[in-house]
Amino acid sequence: MPPAAAGDLDLELELLAQGVRQKRRNRILAMTGLLGVGLLAATVFVSAGKIKEAEAAQAEAVAARIVEQDRIAQLNLQIEARDKKVTELTAALEAAKSDAEKAAKAIAAYKAAEEARAKEEEAEGEETPAAGAKTAKAAPKAAAVRRGRAAQGRGASSALPGTRGKKGGKCVCKQGDPLCGCL
Repeated sequence: MPPAAAGDLDLELELLAQGVRQKRRNRILAMTGLLGVGLLAATVFVSAGKIKEAEAAQAEAVAARIVEQDRIAQLNLQIEARDKKVTELTAALEAAKSDAEKAAKAIAAYKAAEEARAKEEEAEGEETPAAGAKTAKAAPKAAAVRRGRAAQGRGASSALPGTRGKKGGKCVCKQGDPLCGCL
């Protein structure tokens, strides 16, 4: 082989080797590109899945907050209703107390008036015998009437049904009744 032919052969071999290396590089670049696109697609897919999970978790948290706020609102309404009922019952209690106090005052005033009337009649009874015979006969009657009223006033509570008498009977009055003789 001539040396020129040998140089051409080397040149041809060199060109063939370069072509093979170029094809190999192109294949590597194509494979790397496909691998990169695959990795990018997998990353996007995983990221989209995580985003969907995060959105679902966020939606559940919002729904839980809404349910909790509704529960709190219902509890607040119940508390307001109870407070209103307590206020109404307190007002009713105050009214009942004032009514009981009025009744107790009325009873005390009635008893005081009865005692004053009894004292006046007793004082009139002492003056009557000195007035004359006609009034002297009336004095024992007045005294008896006074005694009868006094006995009636003292024993009236025992004569009423459902009250405790002198013999210690059971009391059937309502508790807190200001007109009950048991208290």
